[in-house]
Amino acid sequence: MAECKWSKVREVGNLELGYTEGKNNWTKYARDLDAVSYFNGPKQNIAWCMTYVAWCIWKASDKATAIKVQYQNTKDNCGCGVKWNAQYYKYKKRFFKDPKPGDVFYTKGWGHGGFVTEVFADGTFRTNEGNHTDKVDSIIRKVSDMEGFGRPDYTPEDPPVPEKDVDIVIKVTAPDGVKVNIKIE
Repeated sequence: MAECKWSKVREVGNLELGYTEGKNNWTKYARDLDAVSYFNGPKQNIAWCMTYVAWCIWKASDKATAIKVQYQNTKDNCGCGVKWNAQYYKYKKRFFKDPKPGDVFYTKGWGHGGFVTEVFADGTFRTNEGNHTDKVDSIIRKVSDMEGFGRPDYTPEDPPVPEKDVDIVIKVTAPDGVKVNIKIE
């Protein structure tokens, strides 16, 4: 299985901003996932917000990893429906009231969902979502307007790599007669 980092999923989603659906909800997202039998049946020409979420995660990894990251079934995967999608997270106890970047949001009434990309202190968050006014969009939403947030099982991000050949200056001032030992490993 491949790894699946939120940073890669976010990068995939950012490249899709502005994509507009075709006639009758036609999208490349359903086309591509239908071609690999991702869901329990074809998903073309239906509301596509969760298809978009699955597609971004799939493009950032592979089918097996994307299904695992979203806690979805490998057989009879119903993750295209908003409420069905949320139930996979609830079953694994990965459904929360407070969002974090990378979470999948679910609007009250289970009518829509997408990615949380940024969380603000005023109770709002920025999104990357498919099928918002028939396109992929980024908007600000209120946490209070949500049923909750599913937290995918992303591969941990790599720790930052320190720059090589960095000059470090340490200045130590000690009173007269005091010995100072500095050990650098």
